[in-house]
Amino acid sequence: MKLKQLLFLTLFLAAIQQMKAQVIINGTTFPILGAGTSSPFDTGINYYGFDAAVGLFGGDVYLFRRDNYWYMAQRGIGVMESVNVYLSLRTVLPYPTNFPPDCAQWQSYGTSPGVLWSGYPTSSPTAPAGSVQNLSITGSTVSAGPGTSTATFPEYIDLSTKSTNDILSFSNNPGRLLYNMCDNAIQYNDGLAWKSVWPNKLNYPINLNQALEFGNTNTQIVGRNPMSLFNQIAFKTDNKDRLVLEKDNTSNFSTINLKSSFSVPYVLKTTNYTISEDDHIVVFQGTTAQTFTLPAPSSTRGRLLIIVNTTSLNLNLSHNVIGLGTVLSPGQRASILSINTDWLKVN
Repeated sequence: MKLKQLLFLTLFLAAIQQMKAQVIINGTTFPILGAGTSSPFDTGINYYGFDAAVGLFGGDVYLFRRDNYWYMAQRGIGVMESVNVYLSLRTVLPYPTNFPPDCAQWQSYGTSPGVLWSGYPTSSPTAPAGSVQNLSITGSTVSAGPGTSTATFPEYIDLSTKSTNDILSFSNNPGRLLYNMCDNAIQYNDGLAWKSVWPNKLNYPINLNQALEFGNTNTQIVGRNPMSLFNQIAFKTDNKDRLVLEKDNTSNFSTINLKSSFSVPYVLKTTNYTISEDDHIVVFQGTTAQTFTLPAPSSTRGRLLIIVNTTSLNLNLSHNVIGLGTVLSPGQRASILSINTDWLKVN
């Protein structure tokens, strides 16, 4: 083989390796960026990252090794990288490997957006002091540990304990049973794939990023903690977040965030009607004056109703509404809120 061909083949294989060398955390891909230097990352060790568009001049989220510990960090708002690198997570134990562990305990720095890396890039990062969580990483990773083998005792059975990477390397065979040390879950093989056993107990502590899956991965309820900054519960259909319950003080300040369109119940009525507990929008379309009976405000505090009168007649209300009275005029609509012992017109 000629030297030029050999050089081309070497570069081609290196490029393929670069493409394969990526890791996935919580559904986010971290491509490899290169091998570290003595500052700020361990020499010769792969480091990963992507642009999360966080901050005016920053936004890079990094996964790297320093002093044999693996870290996650991000750049926030600022012009100079040396003054805006924030540490968010670090492995509890050191892992002196070229690739990050496929599952390990990670400790949070506990604040948003993290703890400023003082003395970056030459000084070693400070140790975290926040909560500890298991973090599962797929892609170009190493096994977090050798695991154990199955052992049988008179009182119990010690299941084989393996990492996710090790489990995925096993062939499918129905009836196999083991313990996934990354997901803290008992798993069985049905001949097609490895699946988690749902425990028969009233209260089940579901791990972060462990989803309730309905038929496939596109339909899930999953708890997450992005960058260890805030907790959230996401409801997904068609592989899209539709409803997210969270307290995110970094980008929005609401605890419920709708990620899609939504529908509300409505009813069309032409006669006297008693509003039920399932009603939200009630539309009057009668040909003679009628009365809508409102629920007792004392037993429905905080409830919001929308009442619409599309006719040329008055619509009588069974309860006085502050700011409206007891009559909804022709062509009028009102949103009313139940507060203590009264209904209040809010628009």
